[in-house]
Amino acid sequence: MVAAGVLPIAHSADGGGSTRIPAACCGVVGLKPTRGRLCYSKIFEKQIVEIATDGVITRSVRDTAYFYAEAEKFYHNKKLAPIGLVQTPNKKKLKIGFTGDSIKGMKADAVTMAELNKTAVLLESLGHEVTLIDLLVSDQFMDDFVNVWAMSAFVCNHFGKQIFGNHYQPEKLTKLTKGLAKHYWKNKLSTPFFISRLKKSYYDYEKMLAELELDIILTPTLSHAAPELGYLGMNLEFEEMFPRMMKWACFSPYSNASGAPSISLPLGFDEKKGLPIGMLFWANHGEEKLLLELALQLEEAKPWKKITDL
Repeated sequence: MVAAGVLPIAHSADGGGSTRIPAACCGVVGLKPTRGRLCYSKIFEKQIVEIATDGVITRSVRDTAYFYAEAEKFYHNKKLAPIGLVQTPNKKKLKIGFTGDSIKGMKADAVTMAELNKTAVLLESLGHEVTLIDLLVSDQFMDDFVNVWAMSAFVCNHFGKQIFGNHYQPEKLTKLTKGLAKHYWKNKLSTPFFISRLKKSYYDYEKMLAELELDIILTPTLSHAAPELGYLGMNLEFEEMFPRMMKWACFSPYSNASGAPSISLPLGFDEKKGLPIGMLFWANHGEEKLLLELALQLEEAKPWKKITDL
């Protein structure tokens, strides 16, 4: 509804990409903030690993910037640098590393890779130093992230009535949730280890940016444009649907585990399918202001197509 112009802004939540992924699919703006930037809603208050956070989806960078400026008046985490109202595009030369390769051999498809390269060229034309990089993220991360996600599914499957009330009907859970619950049970003995590694990713992320000497990392938001209806259908068996989902959303989860901010901007477009392709910009903890300034600079340099314009 935001993409169609019915609403200017809508609430979102992001535990692995669920602000940035729909933004990428619909050609709008989706910022996942730094961990602790916004007050937690009740559902997110007691996370074992704080991977999920609230946010918003908007049609323009301006509207996202205004939301965070107003939200900051209500609540400001003193451990994070204030954002303020960002109205001026970035004017600094930034060091930006980009890649279309994720972990475990997962990568962007040819169309998305071509759009990523165009974005890199655009950044260079704006005066930024842009280099091709490898993400310094171990393959173990994806297993750990799936396990903590699966643990939540297990809790919902087995303790849903205690958490949500007697009206809860576990038999109506999707095959995805039930499959994740079984996955966790098989890996339950590794719980303290994957929780420890995921919490450590906060520091691993800062170390990666320091070692690569970067201000920003750029990847696609997703490995390909939005798939046809049914490709990720909830009626599919877990063993078929889940690998498809993980390969598609192979870039966004690391920001959740590390608690870092990242923003999806609709800078790419699949001309054959007529679908937007999101580009994901990652920054260090507390640097939403830098992301918004860069986003304003890019929006000004290359205004993106809106669904209502197609």
